[in-house]
Amino acid sequence: MEKPWLSDAKKIISVDSSPFVGIADVCAAYAEICERMSIPFRFVLDGEGIVVNPLDEPSYVSYSSLETKDPGPHSFWDKTNYNPFDASISANQLYGLGVAGSKLSFLQQIYALKHLKESSGLPKVSLFGGSFSNMEEEMNTPEIEKWTKQGLSFLVSRPTSRRVLKGICGKAKVRFSIPLGEKEAKLKSQHFFEEDTATQMRIFRGVTTHGASLSAKNSDNALFKLVEYLKMLPQGVLILNMEAGHSTDQVPAEAVLELNLSQPVDDTVANKLIDLVEILNSLENRYETYRKEKADLLPTLNMGKLRHSNEFLFLDVSFFIPKGYSKEKLLLDLNQIRESLDRYKINFEIRQYLAPLGFKEPTELLDKMKHTFTKHSMDWKEGESVIESAARKLNEKSAPCLQFGIGAGLDNIDEPNETISFEDIDLSIQSFIDIMEQY
Repeated sequence: MEKPWLSDAKKIISVDSSPFVGIADVCAAYAEICERMSIPFRFVLDGEGIVVNPLDEPSYVSYSSLETKDPGPHSFWDKTNYNPFDASISANQLYGLGVAGSKLSFLQQIYALKHLKESSGLPKVSLFGGSFSNMEEEMNTPEIEKWTKQGLSFLVSRPTSRRVLKGICGKAKVRFSIPLGEKEAKLKSQHFFEEDTATQMRIFRGVTTHGASLSAKNSDNALFKLVEYLKMLPQGVLILNMEAGHSTDQVPAEAVLELNLSQPVDDTVANKLIDLVEILNSLENRYETYRKEKADLLPTLNMGKLRHSNEFLFLDVSFFIPKGYSKEKLLLDLNQIRESLDRYKINFEIRQYLAPLGFKEPTELLDKMKHTFTKHSMDWKEGESVIESAARKLNEKSAPCLQFGIGAGLDNIDEPNETISFEDIDLSIQSFIDIMEQY
């Protein structure tokens, strides 16, 4: 027997809602579903957002990001016929980009509203569907402004593997600048203006995952493959171009190396990169010892992006840090790296720093969620998020909030063959029903 939500789930997943496309189309798709179910809704931000069951003063507000990341090479999506937007079924598992995340959790909450509407009437709960890219604008919409000023509680829908997240870790995005040697920079610049028939190019492929995931340390990392290849090259090889990754927070899935074997140089950037990566790996090993002592996931780091200019090689690194790991401690580590590589004149810049924080707790919502957990025999587990979401912005507005979702987060969402079981979708719908009907 086909699940009642399945056709709608397939429809929603088929709509591309990646950052370059936007969420207007998926909001329109959700509007059609609401119309069919006679559930009120209204668009916000010229259709780039939607509020379902809009109320002046709901008991709580659920926020879901309907945006997904770019799916990357479709060749990795072998469970979905090499199409991440084709929601596919195998052994009661649903596969596709967005199936485990907030994009489909929004549908599960609408189905909870539908059930309650038919049994006892719509509950005093409003759903806000937005996107990470539009978050600044969303926080200033009349709806969010009004609800936060009223002190209403927010449930931020995120796939948390059934954990209740009551805070968010700190994160620093750091750029290391590795200067090219004088001759190396000159030859590299000439390459783009003169015909060069002695170049070779290699492409390295890996598998992406979120950089804060501990399994990332064991995954196929295209950047590490590039570095290992550099170690095998003869000394003094002229590197014309090196690039890897697209996001500082993600493990690189692709890397490109272009070199010239006929014009050797004494001061090659390849050796500098190799040494920097080795020192960063040593720091990660220290973090691993720290994690074992604290029985925690953090701190950890991810070398996510590599870019080449005519004068520098830039390595972008994300540091994910817990509450007990101060910014001062991070700066100490970064300065030690710079000092140990002083001969290379490598420098660093902290391009973004987000402090770890605990959310203002929504006491009543937490009590009702605990009741729901008990009802469904789910273990109550708390934690901190390693993925940025609307919760940080809501916290800045002093709104009580928490993050929760049945689906698995790290190593799953926005990655090839993202999946969720039918059982977890049914449990998610029923959990939202049980939370909502208590209001």
